[in-house]
Amino acid sequence: VVGVLGAHTSRAKELWGNSPLKSDSKDAEVICDLAVDGKWVTFSLREGAHAELKALVVHREQLVRRQTALKNQVRALLRVVFPEFQRVMGSRGVFTRSGLRLLEQFPTPRSYETVDDRQLSVLLRRWSRGRLARDRAQALLGAADQSVGVVAGLESRTWVLRRAVRELTSLEGEIRAAEARMTRALEDIPYAVCMLSMPAVGVVTAATLLGECGDLDNYPSARELLKFCGLNLVSSSSGQYQGRNRISKRGSRLARHQLYLLAGRLARSDRPWRGDYDRLRARGAEKKEALVALSRKAVRVLFALARDRAVYGRHVAAARVA
Repeated sequence: VVGVLGAHTSRAKELWGNSPLKSDSKDAEVICDLAVDGKWVTFSLREGAHAELKALVVHREQLVRRQTALKNQVRALLRVVFPEFQRVMGSRGVFTRSGLRLLEQFPTPRSYETVDDRQLSVLLRRWSRGRLARDRAQALLGAADQSVGVVAGLESRTWVLRRAVRELTSLEGEIRAAEARMTRALEDIPYAVCMLSMPAVGVVTAATLLGECGDLDNYPSARELLKFCGLNLVSSSSGQYQGRNRISKRGSRLARHQLYLLAGRLARSDRPWRGDYDRLRARGAEKKEALVALSRKAVRVLFALARDRAVYGRHVAAARVA
């Protein structure tokens, strides 16, 4: 079984009858013609644990998108009803467990009129497990007292804000449940533990790669896996003009995104691939280009770990960066 990319089908249909006409019968003919001519990419049918991972990866992606939309909604509402809240809690602190509990119980400046700094500090200490104390409570009470939040329509906005916060809390539980199922599905794949031995590779990264790409044993080489992920290099050249290399972006968007995030984690100062990142930057590569190069290296290393049933080590980490 092989795969014909949708982008190739869209372009090739212009050659049939010199017309952009699209129909079901024409699509079938174009796809078959491309397959016969060898214009295909390696495709691994997903069965068993790989099929389970594919469903879980798609479900988690939908949950994360909904979570992002709700966070943007909460930020927009806070800018209207209580703009000082984000300054006191910080951009990340708003969506921590303690921040969400605080928003659910005290969503507006007026709601702080029923509590003093001692009572609020007790609640904050309990919700944050000791990380937030009385100074944060006093800052919140001071911000609420001097708030410039809009009062008109406050009741309805408060209702919407509380609903969004409750849904966010529920979504976090659903995302954790999906990741727990991913962990159990990975246990049924023999080489998954080898992939997880690589630094910065977590359950979501491994599950996304195996769910999107299928069984890695069905790929003849890392080059085919790079092509399926859309990380193969292409360029546009004509005559004396030589275009710059770039990735094709033809293939799994989810796998490519997770590999890029993995490259970002591997390029941190305390990670073993920081040296590769610094060398690429010293050679003139932009930040994004350097991370894409590390993404390509990560694919080759992960493929080698799966193929050889090996645990990550120095001999594997020495793969060439390109």
